[in-house]
Amino acid sequence: MKIIRSSKCSLKFLTAKKRQELGSVLDEYGKVVNHFINLFWDAPISKANLLKDVVNSSDSWLSSRLKKVAAREALDMVSSVKKVFDWNKQQLQNRIDQLEKKIKKTPETTRDERQQTED
Repeated sequence: MKIIRSSKCSLKFLTAKKRQELGSVLDEYGKVVNHFINLFWDAPISKANLLKDVVNSSDSWLSSRLKKVAAREALDMVSSVKKVFDWNKQQLQNRIDQLEKKIKKTPETTRDERQQTED
């Protein structure tokens, strides 16, 4: 059974300094996720292989735990996009096959024959 841990935090009483720090953490997190997306796009790995050398491949001041979360999120994003690409590719191929069948079924005619049928 997979347990997803989460918590809700209120930003109601956030000071300007804390808001700025939170913004810098989120900016850095986004950069790390983009780094991992670029890394995993050509060479995807399994979540079990997210070892120290992979997680620490990003030059960031974020903690290892946060880097690992970013790497997992990037892996999920890459696999999701690739599944959508594969599905779209299959749909296009199905449509091409349907059109090719229709083309084969239609009789070949010349321009003169078509003009005679229009008159």
